[in-house]
Amino acid sequence: MCLYRGDLSENYLYYQTAGKVPDGKTFWVIVNNGRQQQGGDHVYFEYQFYGSSKWYSKCLHFYPGSGFKLDLRDGAVNAKVRNMYWGGEC
Repeated sequence: MCLYRGDLSENYLYYQTAGKVPDGKTFWVIVNNGRQQQGGDHVYFEYQFYGSSKWYSKCLHFYPGSGFKLDLRDGAVNAKVRNMYWGGEC
């Protein structure tokens, strides 16, 4: 998992882990850069926009392919993550 605070480049890489992202980490773009693994290559989490009280659920597929990232750069605010876990198909 990689969290970016801007463009998808090393200059904006904020946090990187082979495991789950700890609750409270913030991001503009979150990427599941894992590889195919039966029953454990999709990541589930909730995210909350800065200043909001509402949480949204999301599942990201493994890289490459579609659905491997959540990009919030076209919005006005970033978000924070919680309750991340790995599982099977979304």
